[in-house]
Amino acid sequence: MPGSGALQRVALADGTVVDTAVPAAPRAGALRLGLRPEAILLCPPGKGDIGATVAFVEFLGDKTHVFLTLAGGDRIVVLASATAPVRTGDAVAVRFDGGQAHLFGADGRNLRIAG
Repeated sequence: MPGSGALQRVALADGTVVDTAVPAAPRAGALRLGLRPEAILLCPPGKGDIGATVAFVEFLGDKTHVFLTLAGGDRIVVLASATAPVRTGDAVAVRFDGGQAHLFGADGRNLRIAG
């Protein structure tokens, strides 16, 4: 309930739960989770919040964008170091920084800033 200090939890397509820093609010319907690539950590298989498969690796000089397909089918991009040891098809895991999460309601409003 708003003002109680409770924070919103979000379940991904495969059932993985992400704890956020967004105040919980009574809402009907699905929420959309938004995380920037730098708020997602690439991990060895079995060491993160959820498993994923590397779909594409884009080397950008000082950093690498790693495009992933999560276990539930969702697609995300992770910002990794320039020397990230991953290749297309690799099994990996990711850890989410829920403190950096944004949640969007069915109407598209960002619940972190909605009043």
